[in-house]
Amino acid sequence: IRPNRLPFSSGCDACRMIRAACCATNSCWSNSAARRNDKVTVMARAYAILFGLGLLLATPAWAITSATVDRNPVMVGETFNLTLRTTHDADVSPDFSVLERQFRLLNTVSGSEYRLVNGRASRSRHWTTTLVATQPGEYRIPAIAVGAESSDPINIQVLASASGDGPRDAFVEFEADQRDPYLREKVLLTTRLYVSGDLVSGQLGEPVADGAVVEQIGEQTESRAVRDGERYHLFERRYALFPEQAGTLTIEPPQFTGELSTGRRRSSMSNLGQFAGQPRKIYAEADPITLTVQAPPADWRGPWIPASDVELVQTLVPDTGPFVTGEPFSRVIELLIDGQLHTQIEPLRPEQPDGVQAYGDPADATTRESAFKVQAR
Repeated sequence: IRPNRLPFSSGCDACRMIRAACCATNSCWSNSAARRNDKVTVMARAYAILFGLGLLLATPAWAITSATVDRNPVMVGETFNLTLRTTHDADVSPDFSVLERQFRLLNTVSGSEYRLVNGRASRSRHWTTTLVATQPGEYRIPAIAVGAESSDPINIQVLASASGDGPRDAFVEFEADQRDPYLREKVLLTTRLYVSGDLVSGQLGEPVADGAVVEQIGEQTESRAVRDGERYHLFERRYALFPEQAGTLTIEPPQFTGELSTGRRRSSMSNLGQFAGQPRKIYAEADPITLTVQAPPADWRGPWIPASDVELVQTLVPDTGPFVTGEPFSRVIELLIDGQLHTQIEPLRPEQPDGVQAYGDPADATTRESAFKVQAR
């Protein structure tokens, strides 16, 4: 008698009555295993992508540093921009002081950019400095270092200003009324700034001289003037200079930096004083002045007061007698010195007559100023 069972097989024939359930169970186990394998594969790929991106970002790239100018050639007194760009990651800034030997440095602005292209991140930084050349010639902007990298040098040509090409943007006249003053003698300095076009903003410096006192006298005046057949806005200032030591004295001239409008003035009353277009930077300076300061004469005796006029005035209050013993009266002594500051004059110490008790008030020292003179009082 054969056993009432079927031989074992790997299929579902071993139990015909539960074929459906058995197949369903086997099918579920197979699908779960497949899904687990898919998850492992996806996670492995994700880790691989992240690892590769990390290697990509962590791999050091060669830093690139370049320099460009926005115009070449340029005219004397004309501003131009030098732009330095780098991909260097270090937090360092370039040293533009190497340019001061050949150019005037007006101002510098900086910025940075971040980019992500095809999964690759990059950063660049830039600096733009405004320069001006004061003399014509062939110049070479040297290599400028940013970290371990440097830009290439740039050759730039500076042309002399040609007459007959229309008005200049701006120029400065600087003069002294004498070139061989005595020690502590007043020298009148005059600065005239000529500007063509619409001035949006501007700053005019002051003359500087080591070994001298410089004081502005009067207020700045504004007017119109014609030079070489061209019309300009004229700004004028005057200074009194007093040399403090004998010998050669160099006076550095005032420098002007400003912005001119490149468009027309807007007609709307709400925008009065504003201009369309991007302002253009301008620069101007005059030549320095050299003085030969003379020492006082060897045979001079007494206080040294180089002045164009000295006046000593005495008044009494009351101004008429008779004066009664024991009754007070006032004596006022006034010293007026043209061409000197009160800070340069020693205070008066007048002698009093015999038989008088005096109670002096502190001296009232001031300097009177006008457009062309100063007077110590």
